[in-house]
Amino acid sequence: MNLIEEKIIRFGYFDKDYYLKNYPEVTHSGKTPFEHYMEIGWKEGKNPSPLFHTSWYLQNNPDVANSGVNPLVHYLEWGIFEGRNPVPNFIWNTRIDYPKYIANLLKSFDRQRAMALAVGSEFEYIEMGNILLDLAIQWGKLRKGKMILDVGCGSGRLAYALARSELAEQVHYIGMDIVPELLEYARDRCNRPGWEFLFNNQYKFPLADNSVDLVVFFSVLTHLLEEEGFIFLKEAKRVLKKDGRILCSYLSILDDNHRKMFIERVNSIEQGKDALLLDLYLTPEVFKEYAQMLEMQLIYNDRSRCGQYLCVMEKNQD
Repeated sequence: MNLIEEKIIRFGYFDKDYYLKNYPEVTHSGKTPFEHYMEIGWKEGKNPSPLFHTSWYLQNNPDVANSGVNPLVHYLEWGIFEGRNPVPNFIWNTRIDYPKYIANLLKSFDRQRAMALAVGSEFEYIEMGNILLDLAIQWGKLRKGKMILDVGCGSGRLAYALARSELAEQVHYIGMDIVPELLEYARDRCNRPGWEFLFNNQYKFPLADNSVDLVVFFSVLTHLLEEEGFIFLKEAKRVLKKDGRILCSYLSILDDNHRKMFIERVNSIEQGKDALLLDLYLTPEVFKEYAQMLEMQLIYNDRSRCGQYLCVMEKNQD
């Protein structure tokens, strides 16, 4: 599978179940659904998923139709950057359907590859996991006898790093996510009896008051509305013990790299380019205000090794 084909699958532009449901005759073609679309289906006007309308794209882009290039390949290689839309009535700044995104990866790749792609790559899974563990130890005071809640734990970057560390048998880990397949993979890869991996798609955390020593949100609040993120922070404070800490990473408009990302998103919207997933770019002042509203002590609120800003808050009262 070449890079563009991997990109098509990873970004969810090909949905095997959707394709077979709408074009059941493909099962008798002697080709996989993906091969069929890439070689034959697009020429017949078939759509690879709800995200891309083949005939509409060709009708509205006659130069592409005349080129003989697969229209989906054209869109992802050039059309995005030329301001072309993949479907009629294109909607901006949509949130990714994360459970569906993960399911699509699992249909297209072996389990370990899919779980690594969920966070970027196997290298990022390992290396970033080690960095996140270092932050939890340094700023979260993760020590022997402590309990950590990892909100949005995903496929287990932090959990796996912790499982391989000397703290593995000394702390209690709770991972929480909205995708069961990610939780199952993290549980299997860590292989730590007694650790918990909880499915939760509600604002309320399924934990008792004053029960956890550390709550971490690594690259979670970046993909939530401010109100939703603050609700999560309130829940984190509720489940924290006295002197417990919250660690949350975020994108800051004050950071040069983050500002460039923000400007690229602005330009994309202005030029009618590809749909943008929900990313928030905040400032340390916002988290300073959050700490005051939560009546928590602000310990640290600046750049960190994880590539995002890091806010550390401590609960000083029950």
